[in-house]
Amino acid sequence: MDWEAIKAEIHRRHSSVSELARDCGVSVSVFSQVKKKHNKRAEAAIAAFIERTPQELWPERYHKRPRVISNAYKKLLARKKSDAMSSVDLMVNEKQKAAV
Repeated sequence: MDWEAIKAEIHRRHSSVSELARDCGVSVSVFSQVKKKHNKRAEAAIAAFIERTPQELWPERYHKRPRVISNAYKKLLARKKSDAMSSVDLMVNEKQKAAV
């Protein structure tokens, strides 16, 4: 939703950005700047007033972060994989010896 649509929805509900700011105890300038700058408190107040979530109003600000795997965890996974492979190799070798 763009800023003009958000303001229009606030006006449809018989309020204004200034009134919302005063009701929340936040500076009017903070609420006015929310169209260009990220402010969780102001975004949450606006979203709650128009019965939406901040993620719906500003999806570009609330994108999902990709899952990051630490290097230490990657090493642990690699070690577990190599241990599993070596145990499989041992079992195969034992079966081949038993077959002979």
